[in-house]
Amino acid sequence: MNAPVQAMTSRERVHAAARGLPVDRVPLFLWLNPHACSRMIAEYQPLNKRGLNMIARFLWKRFHHGGQMKAHELWRALPLLLDGYPLNAVTEYSLQLGTDMMLLGRNLLKSLRLKRGHLVITDVWGVVRSLGGGIYTDMIEPAIKDVAQIR
Repeated sequence: MNAPVQAMTSRERVHAAARGLPVDRVPLFLWLNPHACSRMIAEYQPLNKRGLNMIARFLWKRFHHGGQMKAHELWRALPLLLDGYPLNAVTEYSLQLGTDMMLLGRNLLKSLRLKRGHLVITDVWGVVRSLGGGIYTDMIEPAIKDVAQIR
């Protein structure tokens, strides 16, 4: 009979599992989108940070009661702010739920503005995006517009 494995850190657990060694539990990878995260905070288990809790609950209520995918662009887009600096609610919540691995820095927003009644988002690389019919952004203008700009 194998000896029980001692408690491991997330890093130790993931490295051991990747090498096929015994682990204290199966490594967990949570990949929450901001809308799911705000719903889980509002309806399942609160986040251990009061301010982020309030923001996530508010955003979920506006998105949900606004018709979800039929909600106004603003209420479909704002939960995306939970997934990046300075809020990082998705990261905080994933850690609270016990994730061992996660993706970081997906929402690198430079500006958010209204243009002809639609939200226009520019990321840190200069890509201009707009909200499509759902909850994710589509590129409407690339950062590099022609070959000369590459030089």
